[in-house]
Amino acid sequence: RPSRARFPKETAHLGQLLFEFNSCVVCHGDDAISAGGTIPDLRRMSDATYGLLHAIVIDGLYKPAGMPPVPEMTDAELAAIGAYLTNEAWSAYEEQERKAKAPGK
Repeated sequence: RPSRARFPKETAHLGQLLFEFNSCVVCHGDDAISAGGTIPDLRRMSDATYGLLHAIVIDGLYKPAGMPPVPEMTDAELAAIGAYLTNEAWSAYEEQERKAKAPGK
């Protein structure tokens, strides 16, 4: 279950556009669905990780691990990306719950 409440669709849509524009999809996948391996599935971020997004994305906290910083990104843009990731987490969770409750399960 996602740790944060859903965001307005408009905010999440802007975040999706920024996620794509900033090439986040190259490593983190379409719809933020990680293909596995060492790249984190951003739909599973904890509150602690959300709290570190500025340090990770803008300041380059994970640069040694291969995550390039995006210092030109604004806090508002980063917040929109966070909204997008939160809503994608909710979509994945709801789909999982729907499948679990489907007849024959």
